[in-house]
Amino acid sequence: MKNKLELLWKAFHIDFNKILFSDAPQISIPSVLASYNEGSSVNISCTASGTPDPYVQWIRKGNVKSSRKKTVFLTFNSINRADDGQYTCKANNSAGNDEKHITLVVHCK
Repeated sequence: MKNKLELLWKAFHIDFNKILFSDAPQISIPSVLASYNEGSSVNISCTASGTPDPYVQWIRKGNVKSSRKKTVFLTFNSINRADDGQYTCKANNSAGNDEKHITLVVHCK
């Protein structure tokens, strides 16, 4: 009986700590230009707050472009027409998830 109570207490304690000390991610993308000239260099950050630290990704058409904890960058050394379109920043942790979308327009030279 004592072992069952200990296991129950440990499970409750872990779940309680998750609830008490967890925050779902919240994404912040600074103001970005929506339109770029072909050949321009582009660097757009996506930062997510939350506890535990969220895992953040830039995604386009189902393909992960970049990923890491807390802050991730969408970088183009020389943007071109093929890079035109919608990108999604997704963040998740054990408390939940968030996502934001941006659309890049690339003007041809």
